[in-house]
Amino acid sequence: MFTVPVTGSPKTHFLPKPTGTPDKSVIHGIDQKIHQYEDAIRELRSHRNSLAPISQLPPEMLSKIFMLCVTPNENQAAISPRYRWSWIKVSHICRHWRYVALECRCLWSCPDFSKPAWIPEMLKRSRMAPITIRVTDESPLGIRTMNAVNTALEHLSRVEELTLSTLQISIQKVLPAMNRSAPRLHTLCLSASDPAHWASPAVVLQKDFMKGDTPSLTHLELKDFHLPWNSPLLTNLTCLKLFQSDSSSSPTLEEFVETLSRMPGLETLELKNVLPTETVSSSQEVILSHLRNIRLEGKVEACAGALNHITFPSTTTILLIALIPAIGSQAQVQESVTPIFKPISKIRHRSVGDSTSSESGSIIMLNISCDGGIDITAGLSTPDGHSILSWMNISVVIFLEPKRKAQLAAKICQALSPLSRVRHLSINASRGFVSTKVLGKQLSSLSQVQMLEIQNSCALDVLKLLTRIRKSGRVAVFPSLIVLALVNVDFDENREEDMEVLDLLMDCLMLRYECKAEIQHLSLKTCTRLIDEDVWQLKEICADVDWDMSTTGYGESEDELEEDELEEDDSEDMSLLDMFSNYDLSNYDTYYGPPFYF
Repeated sequence: MFTVPVTGSPKTHFLPKPTGTPDKSVIHGIDQKIHQYEDAIRELRSHRNSLAPISQLPPEMLSKIFMLCVTPNENQAAISPRYRWSWIKVSHICRHWRYVALECRCLWSCPDFSKPAWIPEMLKRSRMAPITIRVTDESPLGIRTMNAVNTALEHLSRVEELTLSTLQISIQKVLPAMNRSAPRLHTLCLSASDPAHWASPAVVLQKDFMKGDTPSLTHLELKDFHLPWNSPLLTNLTCLKLFQSDSSSSPTLEEFVETLSRMPGLETLELKNVLPTETVSSSQEVILSHLRNIRLEGKVEACAGALNHITFPSTTTILLIALIPAIGSQAQVQESVTPIFKPISKIRHRSVGDSTSSESGSIIMLNISCDGGIDITAGLSTPDGHSILSWMNISVVIFLEPKRKAQLAAKICQALSPLSRVRHLSINASRGFVSTKVLGKQLSSLSQVQMLEIQNSCALDVLKLLTRIRKSGRVAVFPSLIVLALVNVDFDENREEDMEVLDLLMDCLMLRYECKAEIQHLSLKTCTRLIDEDVWQLKEICADVDWDMSTTGYGESEDELEEDELEEDDSEDMSLLDMFSNYDLSNYDTYYGPPFYF
């Protein structure tokens, strides 16, 4: 017997002495029985679950269902990475589903580099399935992410899609791991940015980049990378997008034509600052019969030169962004745009010649915008004649006075001729632009315009154009006009003048009604200094007026506003804390630091 003293008690309590330690084998046997019963219960539950209708699906079909779950909502995934892995719950339902999920290689074929610790396991689970590598980060890659990318690039032989978009300093560290053959690679997108330099030098790739072995490559995008023009990667592509900050790596005309000739199936071509700068004429030409979209951006002579040496279908969608340096006089700057007119005219005449009917191939939509530079968009009629196909967009980045801009816009429209079938016309420009004689004459020739949209301060000039009457008593401009839309128009921009927009608009509507060229529908959107009474006056002339009820800019007078501002200045001062007293600032320190500094 042994004693256990108890504090505060004079007595001694006796506990029985253990007769012996329990037999471990007995306890082990009991534990084994517990495990057996637990396993039996799990088996019974699994058997019970297997009788459910959904469990009758074969693993192949279940895998396809899981693949549908893994397709993320791109918008949600951009906001929070947790949406990217919401599908992982399918592996937590039951043992069978988990087994199917782990055995489905495609579920793990797109590693998530925001979780670098997961990359080795995901690569292991993907086995030999084709994988996709996407890394997009505007900040330098961390060491763990860098190691994860290099680990994934060790599997380049089974990579189908590779997208790397990050800083140059990070790109340079992973490039050595990419010097491997990529027989399955069909899409390669590389982007290297350098926030320290506005026009950062391009990252130079070797001619035998990826060992020059990418037989499946069809889609290539390079931003601020220079790949030699004789690289094997520039072969048999269907999509080529090359963007650079400057034109230091521009090809010669011979390199340009020879490179494109190795891509007879090219469907999309987008080039920025990688156009041949040679201005000499040459008979060299490449035919891209499958081209659907072409985008050229650079100096105007480079864009013109490229267009002069490429032949493509008349239905190809075209975007030209021509840069005009502000060097020399206004006349010299205006004249420097001349080289682009000839290729535009050539393309336009080819579209007319290729059209199967008088309607198809006709420009039926024309948008003219000169808010800044000059932007002109032309749309073609589809073969069925029921819709509009956006065809050519010409954007000239130039600094000119309004009169010269108008003359230049008129020349571009002339290069796009014939425009006799234009039915939808949109004009967005400053005041004085449309009143230019050359452009006014060009617009007056558009006799089939049925819908006209006017934006901003050119409204007065266009409305004056609409009120012109011939000696015969017929309207001189847009005789077929049915719909007139005014967008972002200030109805009282110049109060000191006799004719306001409202008065001129009412005169225009009445005059065209009397000349039997009635405007049947009037649309007013986001217009300023326009009130209910004004709209009622318009409805007395045109029955169908669509107004968005916007009344901004036409409230108090300028004097009243100034008086209100003075009264506010004289009012009792309010501290910053008083101003924000209605806001919950409890979490302000957590996200932004101390709320106020005095």
